[in-house]
Amino acid sequence: MLDLPHNRGFSLLELIVVLVLISMLAGLAFPSLLKFYERLEVLLEQDEVVMRINGLGRRAFVEHQAFALGIDDFELPESWSLEVREPIRYTVSGVCLGGHLTIKKTGQDILQQQLKAPYCQISR
Repeated sequence: MLDLPHNRGFSLLELIVVLVLISMLAGLAFPSLLKFYERLEVLLEQDEVVMRINGLGRRAFVEHQAFALGIDDFELPESWSLEVREPIRYTVSGVCLGGHLTIKKTGQDILQQQLKAPYCQISR
């Protein structure tokens, strides 16, 4: 007769211990992962805002329309705002006259930048 071992798997206690350990590790890692994703979302939105501002000169040239950042409408992602000391003017030729701006998200300063004529590009 063939002798088969009794141990054909894991006991219920062993499975419960493993599940508890995995749950504890997930509980420790989840808050850090959540903060990472929130910060990543802010960075992606910030990149979008910077890209839009950097493209304003080209937009003025293509649309053949002068406008002023701080007076004319400028679409931003939700909960983002833009503050300028004085309106930053763009001519129909796409030239920017310079100025200072502050980009904010829910009231918190994210980026302050002095835009230098004639291109007014935000650099990081």
